[in-house]
Amino acid sequence: MSYNVVLVDDEKMVLNSLALAFNWSATDFNVIATFQSSQEALEQILILKPEVVFTDIRMPEMDGLQLMEKVLKKQPQIKFVIISGYEDFSYAKKALTLGAVGYCVKPLEDEEILALLGQIHSSIQEGERYFNTLFHSMLYKPVSENISRFTNYLLHVKGCEPEVTIAASIRDMSSEFDGYVHYYKLQCETDTYLYIIENYDFLNSIGFTRRIKQLLLKEQIINFCYIPATLNDNFYNQTKELLDCIYSYYLTPIDITKSNFLVSQEKPKTEYIDLLNTEASKNEVRNVLSLLKNYPTLYPAPERTIHDVIKIFHITVSLLQRLDHSYPEEPIYTPSDLIKKFPEIDSVFQHLIQHLSKTYSSNILINMDLIKNDTMKKILEYINRNFTSALSFQDICKTYTINPSYLSQVFKRELGTTFTNYIKDLRIHYAMELLVKTNEPISIICEKIGYDQYFYFSKLFKRETGLSPSQYREKEQKHQNKRDSI
Repeated sequence: MSYNVVLVDDEKMVLNSLALAFNWSATDFNVIATFQSSQEALEQILILKPEVVFTDIRMPEMDGLQLMEKVLKKQPQIKFVIISGYEDFSYAKKALTLGAVGYCVKPLEDEEILALLGQIHSSIQEGERYFNTLFHSMLYKPVSENISRFTNYLLHVKGCEPEVTIAASIRDMSSEFDGYVHYYKLQCETDTYLYIIENYDFLNSIGFTRRIKQLLLKEQIINFCYIPATLNDNFYNQTKELLDCIYSYYLTPIDITKSNFLVSQEKPKTEYIDLLNTEASKNEVRNVLSLLKNYPTLYPAPERTIHDVIKIFHITVSLLQRLDHSYPEEPIYTPSDLIKKFPEIDSVFQHLIQHLSKTYSSNILINMDLIKNDTMKKILEYINRNFTSALSFQDICKTYTINPSYLSQVFKRELGTTFTNYIKDLRIHYAMELLVKTNEPISIICEKIGYDQYFYFSKLFKRETGLSPSQYREKEQKHQNKRDSI
């Protein structure tokens, strides 16, 4: 990244000499403007907001010290180097007291300028590191103290106006802003960048929107969006809203035909996550599975955010770990973690459905000591021995002389499920075992577990596990081979 420099001197020859004779391109600094009038310089410096100003001390209208004093009141982050034709200690002392980072006597030597720029470069980078630290503290621990520290730094150290625009992109596109707007760039995580900009009109222009569409079509960036923001206690919420939007490409296709990339602030609320969390907290596995399997309709695309998908992942993994204490930790904490592990949103839900179905099925053969009804114990023992046969609910009621309505109630009370679903779960669990432990054809496994229609079994298996029988076998064999090689 290059830093901008403004030169101010009422003598044109000195100005040109400093601008042209020194090899600025060999440094990280770039001269963007020169002024002979200190009054004009004041007006333009406040607009351009360069990182560094080299200014002569003695000028008509306003001297260099007055110029520096007025600029630093509004833009305290700008570094001033005072240039003088006199080795006057009182001038130098006053300049340094007012905030100058250097005092040079004409004619300036290249070595002197290089040394000063080196010091300024180190100072700017140290400030940027601190700025990034404040940003990440706010991002990952959004308490009011951290939000205030970051916004106050922008207001009082960076000299930002209270009303700004924040933009975000997947892949760096800061070169598109260089020379057009003043901005601050922050890296949120790998390939995700945030820009704090003080020019809303530029982002909303037809020319800039057309350029964004070109970058998206060429895949030079993956997504871009922006949102107006205020540097106050609500800034974190606006930033989070922006970052939710920047990952929308993962959740739904990007529409590059739209007139701008302004974040819509009317995102509908979702009850899906609260419902999932409620069912998971009660260990209602069947209900959680139903919610996960039906997510496309229960959790439609307009309601989705990537941070909510991460919450869904954590809720389900926590449930898995309660059901199976040996279930491993899955460290998904950031959008990058999620996208790296799962190439698309469907694969997140397939992963959760498969593992929850497997864990749930492995716990179906329940502890009979927990069953309070003696008749129910006998019925379950009979079903567990004969579930691969053509069992009929009515036949079982006749065999054990029990009212069908009453047995349905007992099933629901003792197991939290129905007779039909219990049989189905036993069969699917047995099919999963046979697929992993044998090389038998799927058609034979279908018959062994009690189904006479192959296509019905395949469809049912995929609905319950998220994978077809052949996909499940292939995936489990790969996992087994990997474990064997360790």
